[in-house]
Amino acid sequence: MALLDLATVSLPLDSSFSVKITDHKIVQDGNFVLYTLSISIEPYTWTVQRRYSDFAQLDKLRFTDKKKSFIPKKKTIGNLDAEFITDRKIELEKYLKSVIELEIWYQRQKHLHSLPLLIAQFIDMHQYEIHSIVDDLSLRLGKVGEEWIDGSRRIPKYFEFTPIEMHAIGERMRLAEPTLQGRADLGVLMEFINSLHSLRIRGGKGFVGTSSIVSNSLSIDVSYCKNLLALWVMDGDANRINGQFQLREHLRTLVIHYSMERCKDVLGEMEEEWTTLEEIDFSFNRVVELDHSLSRLPRVHSFTMTHNHLSDIGRYLLDLPSLTYLDLSNNQIEELDKWNEKLGNIRVLLLAGNRITNLAGLSKLYSIEFLDVSHNGLTKPEDVTPIGILPCLTELKVEGNRLTERADYRTIVLEAFGSRHDEVLLDGREVDGREKSTIGVRLALNRARKEKERRDEELRKRQERYLTGE
Repeated sequence: MALLDLATVSLPLDSSFSVKITDHKIVQDGNFVLYTLSISIEPYTWTVQRRYSDFAQLDKLRFTDKKKSFIPKKKTIGNLDAEFITDRKIELEKYLKSVIELEIWYQRQKHLHSLPLLIAQFIDMHQYEIHSIVDDLSLRLGKVGEEWIDGSRRIPKYFEFTPIEMHAIGERMRLAEPTLQGRADLGVLMEFINSLHSLRIRGGKGFVGTSSIVSNSLSIDVSYCKNLLALWVMDGDANRINGQFQLREHLRTLVIHYSMERCKDVLGEMEEEWTTLEEIDFSFNRVVELDHSLSRLPRVHSFTMTHNHLSDIGRYLLDLPSLTYLDLSNNQIEELDKWNEKLGNIRVLLLAGNRITNLAGLSKLYSIEFLDVSHNGLTKPEDVTPIGILPCLTELKVEGNRLTERADYRTIVLEAFGSRHDEVLLDGREVDGREKSTIGVRLALNRARKEKERRDEELRKRQERYLTGE
């Protein structure tokens, strides 16, 4: 259903469409009166503030023949008197209603379903009504759209729409009306959208502007973005997004922030694969588990899921054959039990800011090259040393754990890597000469201890065989 559809407003104006001047305030510094207009097209309302000079400018542009103008005359003396302001509010309200009624009548004679943009912008309908929003976008993008597209080809960047703009575009496309309305050509807007490679939709948790329209209550259709490579949704509602499955064969990057509770709300329930998707960022959401929708992402190599509510990774990440980068920082993960059975060939694993107390569950993830477990619950050397056998690990971050309060934590951690200790970058620092010497001595002593234990064990066994007569 259209957001605010002027085709539903009959003549004469009825209670579904009203424009009133409900309040005013005197701006002392400027020595003028600012009037508050309240516009209502049920069930939505919004407010606009205008001064007399704004009305005069509107009248000048609309009625170039002054003989046809009926705006109340300007008054320079006594224009701040309470009685005058009360009368002026009534006069300006009658004037505006008459102009709008006249314009709607003219538009309908031309079989058009929107106000002229001049009037629509005066009462901010270009922010709240679908025809006016689309007309305004068409005119603006007709001037700068092609240049913006050319620039984005040279330096990739996101073009940003609001939910109400995307909603208006989708609703306008469904209406059986001409694409050309006055000076505004819907075809220009659609050509721009079809040329977009990167789109960001930034919503909000409250109302749209001064209106009663809740931003995240609006449906958004992205299916018109025929060549989109990157989609970024912020502060929205993933359940309100439609048409994203039609992007499966060309979208490469998908970013959803502050907008979802389940992965399948965005990736869907269907069995079809997202054949081109390579990077996913679902950070800053309310996701508590990774569901089966992740198993249809054959080319995703980077998955970022920070600042959610995960306590475990489940079993579906194993179905991502190309996944090499996984960021699960700032979740609620405590246990890493048998993660080698839940992940494939991960090279970069970021687990900062969780509740992890032991890294033994990572000891068989032999492909890891970079591991960040900073700011967790690691307290003892034994909590970290199990990963010393990982053959490809060359960078490790453990800062922010209680273990690092020990003066010798670096040498203890690096010692676990044995002869590879000088190949590992720990908390952003290479092994220095003093640490290398200390670790070398410890490793030598450890080898000597193990050799002594081996010889003692062999001696014990020989003695047992002698005593038993074997």
